[in-house]
Amino acid sequence: MAISTIVASLAFFIAMIALWMTSDVIKRVESQNEKFLHAHLKGLRTDMKKITMSVGDLKSEMIPLHKSSQTTDQRFSDHTKAIDHVNAQLARLIADIDTLDRSIPKRYRTTVTKQHDNGQESVSQ
Repeated sequence: MAISTIVASLAFFIAMIALWMTSDVIKRVESQNEKFLHAHLKGLRTDMKKITMSVGDLKSEMIPLHKSSQTTDQRFSDHTKAIDHVNAQLARLIADIDTLDRSIPKRYRTTVTKQHDNGQESVSQ
């Protein structure tokens, strides 16, 4: 029984040494992994910060452009409305002139003939 106790104690002691050595190896591997990750992640973090700053700058530049675009759209809409109004007035004016022209009797109308040699047009009734 004494021998089995000594062997059991020795096995327990060897198991504890194996655990201690394993934990030491794990700490070294984790330390190397952390160094590796930090070296690579540092570059990624720097790039992400630059990208975030660029996106922020672009966003701040886009706001005035968006407002300018809205102003331009509003001006275009206003001009389109004004052109439509002028076209409507022109159509009414053409219609009024046609009505007036049709109201003039034929005997009072004058016609323009071809140009003479002196460069002036002659008007006949």
